[in-house]
Amino acid sequence: MKIYKPIHLIQATPTKEVKKISKLFSNYEDDPIRNNSNFDLVFVRYSPDVYFSHGEEIGKLFESDTFDPLVMTNYKFLALLLVCSSNPMIVF
Repeated sequence: MKIYKPIHLIQATPTKEVKKISKLFSNYEDDPIRNNSNFDLVFVRYSPDVYFSHGEEIGKLFESDTFDPLVMTNYKFLALLLVCSSNPMIVF
């Protein structure tokens, strides 16, 4: 199962830099998934062990206002499940 973590890029960030950031979250070679709207949302592959081992570097990026983490509440997650469950291509 692939796990992704959503992050909000505060600054305009080139794809090359986004890939460097994604390496702090996981050792996988998957490309980050980017949203092409005004709200620059990126989903990076996530591995807890790698994430915690790079905690100091990730903290520096938070402090430098490079990106913000996004938190999904239970309400938002349930709403997402409801929308996905109406799609016949997705089976739970």
